[in-house]
Amino acid sequence: MIDARRNRVYTGIYKWEGGEKLINTMEPTAMEIDHLLEMLREYENIIVNGNGTHLYRDKIVNTLGVKLRLSPIGLNECKASSIGELAIIKYNEGIGMIIIP
Repeated sequence: MIDARRNRVYTGIYKWEGGEKLINTMEPTAMEIDHLLEMLREYENIIVNGNGTHLYRDKIVNTLGVKLRLSPIGLNECKASSIGELAIIKYNEGIGMIIIP
């Protein structure tokens, strides 16, 4: 959940497959935080992370309550190393990528 300003976040929804891999269930998009929280009410065991969790923490906690786990602060920021790790996973899966500088 990345802050997109004006009460909006850039987000996606993912679920674990086999405890090893995250599967995308909602393509990343920008939306109103209230709309996202309404969608998340349908889920159990929700984990949120990203800088948007800092901004909307109270609203998220009040809306999702006991279903929610917040990631530790150290895991809430976007890191270039995470992109590199994802690229290695995709490469090992044989998924080709075109990199445009």
